[in-house]
This record gives sequence, C-alpha cells and structure tokens, in this order.
Amino acid sequence: MKALCICSLLLLIPLSAVGNQEGGERLAYGNEALRAWLELVDADARYLLVDRAAREVRLMHGRAVLRVCVLHRETLGRWPDLRVVLSERLRRYRALAPWREMGVGPFDWEERLAYSAPDDGALYFDNGLLLCAAAVWQTGVSPVLAVSREDLRALFSASAVGMPLVILPEDWQRDE
Repeated sequence: MKALCICSLLLLIPLSAVGNQEGGERLAYGNEALRAWLELVDADARYLLVDRAAREVRLMHGRAVLRVCVLHRETLGRWPDLRVVLSERLRRYRALAPWREMGVGPFDWEERLAYSAPDDGALYFDNGLLLCAAAVWQTGVSPVLAVSREDLRALFSASAVGMPLVILPEDWQRDE
C-alpha cells in the first residue's frame, strides 16, 4: 500500500510540473503582448490591436480608439506572433487556375489611383496573417482575421505599409 502511494505521488509530480510550465508560458506570452501594446500606446502612431477576448480588431492611435471592428472569424492558433507589421495592401485575388481572369476594375489606372478597398481586398502582414472580409482569402492556408466589408474598407484606407499589429491573448484580462 505504501509503495502504491509513493508511485502515485511520483506520477503526479511531472503532471503538475507540466501544468505549471504551461501556465508560466501563458503568463510570459500575456506579459509580452501587454508590453508590446504599452510600447505602441506611448508611440505617436496608428496601430491595430487584436483583442481575442473581446473578439475585436481596433484601429488605435496611442490610447485613442479610432474604430472598433467585430471579429467574425479568426484562425490564429494558440500562440500567434504577438508583433507583426503590415507588409502589403492587397487589391487583387489571383486564382490558382491560370485560365481564370483576375477581378480588376475596367481600367488599370483606376486601380493605381484608388486608395479605397475593393470588396475582395485584404491586408497582408509579415508573418502571413491576412485581415480580410471576402471568403476567397479564408482558405485555411494562412492565419486569418475576418471582419465585415465596411470595417475592412475603413482599415484598408487608414493603414499604411509598416503599420504594427499586436495580438492580445484570449485570457489577458482573467484574474488568477
């Protein structure tokens, strides 16, 4: 009986150590996300903040909230990159089939002059993350943040290449 108790205690120690290790990683991840957010609050520039707990994407300038966008879908995974930077404002979707035509406007010069977002546009970040509204971008290959078309148009017009995005974890406000 005594040997059975000792064996069961030895089995519980590694399991509790694993739980504490994951809790430590989660805490470190949350602290790093909050640190990144606070750095952007102090900077006098626009940035995007993804609040996974509130299911929102916020366009921010320092502490000011310029726009709140409801997050309809997100496929970021458990531990996404905390700090990413906008790389491209995508205006066209190129299909995989080479014989399909691209969806462009009637004249190419209109595409180059217009700054507003097309319905099938997207924001592409340096880690492969896509912020979009159209289902054509939501293939499951890249991590995706999906918002409404109206919100995408506003974010598309307000963003510039090099704009930072910070992702807060799902449980960043939970007390423990």
